[in-house]
This record gives sequence, C-alpha cells and structure tokens, in this order.
Amino acid sequence: MAISLGNALKSVKDDEHWIKKTIIGGLIFLISAIGSGMTEAEGASVWLVAVGMVLYIIFYAILLGFYVSATNQKLNNGLVGWTEWTDSNILFKGLKCMFSYLVYTIVVAILYILLTIAIVIISGAVIGLISYLINLVLPINQQALSVLFTVLLITVGIITSLYLCQFMNVAYLCYCNNFKFHDLMALKKQFRIIKENQHASWTLIGKSILFALLFILISAAVCITLVGIVTLPFIYFAGFMVLIELFVQYGKEIELGRYLH
Repeated sequence: MAISLGNALKSVKDDEHWIKKTIIGGLIFLISAIGSGMTEAEGASVWLVAVGMVLYIIFYAILLGFYVSATNQKLNNGLVGWTEWTDSNILFKGLKCMFSYLVYTIVVAILYILLTIAIVIISGAVIGLISYLINLVLPINQQALSVLFTVLLITVGIITSLYLCQFMNVAYLCYCNNFKFHDLMALKKQFRIIKENQHASWTLIGKSILFALLFILISAAVCITLVGIVTLPFIYFAGFMVLIELFVQYGKEIELGRYLH
C-alpha cells in the first residue's frame, strides 16, 4: 500500500458521520486548549490553575484515546472511517498513552542529547584534524572555518531530528498496535524497522512535512476572519485524523505486524 497524502486527505469523508464526529472532536479540542490556557494565565490563582489542569488532562486524554483507538482499529481490523466516540475505554486509553509517552519522551530526549553531543564532538574533531592538515599546506581563513562548523552543526541537527521523527512515528504505531508499553520502548526493534524500510520511512517524513506546510497555509487562511478562527479546533481535529491515516498507510506498507509477533 503506497503512502499517499491525497488518499489520506480523501479518507476524512470515508466515515459517513465525519461531520458530527469532527464537531464533537473540535469541541473537545477547544475545551482542552482552554484548560491549557488557564494553567498558563498570568496571575491565575492556584484554584484556576488546578481546574485548568484537570480540564486539559481529561479532555486531551479523550482526544488522544480517540486517535490511538482509531489507529489500532485501522491497523488491525481494516477500519474504514473513524472510531466511535461512544467507546467506553477512550479516556483510559488516552490516559495510559499520556503516561507511556511521558516516560518514552524522557528516555528518547536523553538519548537524543547524548547522540547529538557525540556526533558533534566526533564531526568537530574530524573537521579540526582535516583543517589542521590542510592548513599545513594552505592557510585557512578562521572565519570560513567557523562558518563551516556552523553549517555542520545545523546539518547534524536537522538529520538527527529527522531520524528522531522516524523513531517517534514507528514508536506510535508499535504502541497503537496492541497498547503495550514494552512495544513503545522497544527502541532496538524500532531501529530495525526503520533500517529495513528506509524508503517508506523517509516517504512518511516527506509526506508529513508536506501536510504540515499545507496545514499551516490552511490555518493562516482561515485566521483572516473571526469566523475562520472559530473553526480552527475542528480543522485541527480533522487534520490529526489525516495524519493518522498517513501513519496507518506506512504501517500497512511495511507490514508492521510481522515485526511485533
């Protein structure tokens, strides 16, 4: 199954109740955003912050539960369309996912920092050695060397970040396959999946970036009017469903199940 942004966009209408579900999802998204805003309000009382935190956690968990439930059903049951809001386990699935990803993010962030430092040190040492050897024959402008090193840092940062995105994409699918924490933390297995499916992994990154740019343009366009701004939560909700469809296409193309059984 090819990874197609066009098919992902069209998939929104695969659910015959997509408008109703988008309205519900948009309202939940809005309440979650209001809760988040309450926790960050300048001069807010402890009571207001506490209420905002509860609203944010509960409604964000409901959203997350809907997303992971839809991903799971699309991967394993061939679901066409979206899952149902009446799923009694949506909140539990969302809360479990939030906790699991909190641990995963901490672990991956530490590894990302260590890896970036190691790459920068090694690359810097290599450039320094090459510069020294060349300088013995032909003096090098120190300003040019500084620019070269800056370009190196930016390049390393971009490449490392893109690989990190690949890991997070695969980790999400591994977790959604059966909601098992050890699949989320199976970094070695995720590295194998990425390594053996480089074309599909980079295609997913490319399509996701293209969708993000399209999403930004749409968001900017609707913000021109007050009515447009009001529609943003609903657009965001539907947008994430498109992104989920891209992930599912990727999971089916690489036959994710054969790595997890």
